[in-house]
Amino acid sequence: MKKYFVIAVSLLAAGFASAQTAYPGSNWSTVTVNPSPVRGTLEDDNILLQGRYEQGAIVARYGDWKVNTYGAVSYSYDKNGLAYNNKIAPALGVKFQRPMTDNGQLELGLAVVHQNTFRGVTSGPKSGTGASLFAQYWFGWDLAGRK
Repeated sequence: MKKYFVIAVSLLAAGFASAQTAYPGSNWSTVTVNPSPVRGTLEDDNILLQGRYEQGAIVARYGDWKVNTYGAVSYSYDKNGLAYNNKIAPALGVKFQRPMTDNGQLELGLAVVHQNTFRGVTSGPKSGTGASLFAQYWFGWDLAGRK
């Protein structure tokens, strides 16, 4: 796994050194309150905070495609101390991005992720590092049709 980390850090450093003046970033977070979902479950009367912060650098362009090296941190924390909800996961990666419509984008990428579970783990590993290969598509819209 160390070789994946070295590769990701090298790609990220090269990206920031030669970035073509574009530094896309994003952030989202959400709070979910479950005052009474299914009684008797572990999620009963739980509050969950989760989110992700990402900062990238566009290092190259090939036609409609952009190459984005990025660093990210995902997190989640809950009131009930459930191990799968209490974690922080920094990542380094590279992704190829292409606009698909006026309001959509396709992303293909590779990231090295280190997940650390910090609360509620009583046995087994509390952290681990691995590579993540992904493909995602997202889109949005405006019902009023404004640009």
